[in-house]
Amino acid sequence: MAKITIEDVQKIARLSGLNLDTDDLQKYQIQFENLLQHFESLNAAVVSGVEPLYHAVDENNFRDDDQEAESFPRKSLLANSPDHDDVNFRLGRILGGAE
Repeated sequence: MAKITIEDVQKIARLSGLNLDTDDLQKYQIQFENLLQHFESLNAAVVSGVEPLYHAVDENNFRDDDQEAESFPRKSLLANSPDHDDVNFRLGRILGGAE
């Protein structure tokens, strides 16, 4: 089994944008080692003759058919909005600063 070094953990942390101290590096090294040991134990499973499982269940589509239904009254929906123009919701700017 490949050994995870402190340098490996430092590289993973750097690629993840994390700044880890020595204690954290050691803690994560142990956790990565435990994870790899678990994956190694999965390699011992005998899976010959097992059909591949492409989906967890046999169902293809869980969606119900669309059904036409009466909508909520616009006035009651707009009543929940802090800002509207009696027809549409008004939202603050996302880009470009204040209005």
